Amino acid sequence: MTKLHTNDSNSFISTVWLSENVQLLPLCLPDERLALLQFKESFIIDNSASSSPDAYPKTESWKLEEERGGDCCSWNGASATTALVISSLFRLVHLEVLNLANNVFNNSKIPSEIRNLPRLTFLDLSYSNFSGQVPSEILELSELELLDLSGNSLKLRTLGLRSLLEKLTNLNALSLTDVKFSSLVPNVSANLSSLTTLILSNCDLPSLQFLSLQSNQEVTGYLPDIQGSHPLLKLSPANTSFFGQLPESIGNFESLEYLDINNCHFSGKLPYSLANLTELNYLDLSYNNFSGPTPPSAGNLNQLMSLDFSYNNFSGEIPSSLANLTQLVYLSLSTKSFDHGTLSWIGKQTNLTDLDLSNTNLTGNLTELSEMKFQENILSGSIPESIFQLENLELLYLQRNQLTGILKLDSFLELKNLTRLQLSGNYLSLLNNEVPAVLPWSSLEVFNLACNMFHGSLPHPPPTISSYLVSNNSLSGEIRSMICNLSPLLALDLSNNNSTRMLPPCLVILSDSLKVLNLRNNHFTGAIPPTYTKSCGLSVMDLSQKQLQGRIPRSC
Repeated sequence: MTKLHTNDSNSFISTVWLSENVQLLPLCLPDERLALLQFKESFIIDNSASSSPDAYPKTESWKLEEERGGDCCSWNGASATTALVISSLFRLVHLEVLNLANNVFNNSKIPSEIRNLPRLTFLDLSYSNFSGQVPSEILELSELELLDLSGNSLKLRTLGLRSLLEKLTNLNALSLTDVKFSSLVPNVSANLSSLTTLILSNCDLPSLQFLSLQSNQEVTGYLPDIQGSHPLLKLSPANTSFFGQLPESIGNFESLEYLDINNCHFSGKLPYSLANLTELNYLDLSYNNFSGPTPPSAGNLNQLMSLDFSYNNFSGEIPSSLANLTQLVYLSLSTKSFDHGTLSWIGKQTNLTDLDLSNTNLTGNLTELSEMKFQENILSGSIPESIFQLENLELLYLQRNQLTGILKLDSFLELKNLTRLQLSGNYLSLLNNEVPAVLPWSSLEVFNLACNMFHGSLPHPPPTISSYLVSNNSLSGEIRSMICNLSPLLALDLSNNNSTRMLPPCLVILSDSLKVLNLRNNHFTGAIPPTYTKSCGLSVMDLSQKQLQGRIPRSC
């Protein structure tokens, strides 16, 4: 494309495009005409240089003897083959636009005289067979808004991308495809507020580990295909205007631990190669336009601790293979396009602290859940009533959280299949301090309400109980003699309560199966049973309190 025009009353050459049509504008200055004629002499016309049917030797129009031939602003462009860029070109000191793209300069270096064109705002040297180091003099072109060095054999190993970005602060488009770097420093101190396009495809960055372009809404483009494996650990183009599909080659980042592409414009189906990123511990795809089913192979990412698929256009069921992601702490599937499917696997995510299923179109329910394990988290507030509708629930682990409020034991009556109830280490209390005389669950094996704020009488456990742990509350009353009929009982911990009265003598019989007996810091009275059976299995026994009398028998 040929474009030679002026920008002021002195008719300075401001634009040179060497590659199509021409504009007829006012006469150029004599020294500029001479510079272009000298520039022409450095070219050899080669009709085979281009396969385009529209290509022709444009410099043949650069003649003084033609009508208006002295007006170099009317001369056509050039398709060139040469070993050098003649220095006469750099006498056009008022040049603002220079396009030498798609020529063949036979591995010439970019001349240092480029500094003589300080008014350049547009410099395109792409695909013109330049080679060598990008000269530091290019940093003096402080007015540049577009710089395209792509498709050459150039290197930024000496100059570095950091210097380029810090000096050329007016850039809004920078393309460095195929330019080779020694390193890439994404967090530069320069003001890059003008940059809207940055292309770094195939730039030979074999040691790059962290690449963050996040929160640059004006940065646009697509993620290019990546050839071969790569050691990148963190990739974050989040909150940018990247678009298109995630390339299948994303799976080549097999060392990737952190991938955040939230709030972009990505679309299409997720590539199956995403399953190759088995080192990922953070994956955020939220607020894009991804569609199609979520690949079941996502269940291969078993190192994930945070997963966000929310606000996309996914279809189909939420894959049950996500049950394999046992390290999950945060999970968000909030999107209206998912079909209903079973979510029973969510209750088995023992490390999950933050679950978001809001704004979904799920029409199913969680009544098939048999296990709900949320222990050792920072859950707060009261236990939601909806839990008591999970009629198939067998395990409920909420211990060591920050739950508060009144625990209505009557509500638990709907959980008829409950075998393990772990609520210890919270701030729960009982409604009107009412405790049922006998716990209602016929299959209960583990009952752990230790370290709460319970008052009232000590409830009697069902005959299936193996661990009865209610220490560090304010429970009162007596140990009933019927406790001695609990042959499965392995651990009995009533320590640090307000229980009173005498210990039942039948504890001697219970000692055959009992492994842990802790009654310390209560108000029991009477004598410690003087003997235990020969088959006594106690390994831990603590009866420390002022009111009891006697010694612990040696036979136990």
